[in-house]
Amino acid sequence: MTTRRMERLGGIVIAVMGMLLTVWNWHLALSEGRFYEHAAIFGPVLTIMGLGLVIFPGYRTKRQACSEDLDRLSGAASIAAQWWGLLAIAVGSGLINLAALKGWR
Repeated sequence: MTTRRMERLGGIVIAVMGMLLTVWNWHLALSEGRFYEHAAIFGPVLTIMGLGLVIFPGYRTKRQACSEDLDRLSGAASIAAQWWGLLAIAVGSGLINLAALKGWR
């Protein structure tokens, strides 16, 4: 299997796990009146980041395709700009989900 296919497969698995976590947490909130705050944030984050892996190339792949030298970069410095935007959207959606669940109580 190619690296891109593995990224997409991993993205699907991550997105499905995030969706299941979000649905389970909402079910818990609606049926029992309680929920987990960490799950309320991480469910949407996992879903959006997983879908990002399906849609976009990996966080370093785009920069490598542009022949950028990533040898001296480590950690956050090697992440492409589109992934920073996607992360901001993901965290924002997690916080909105948490606010919606807290309003539901």
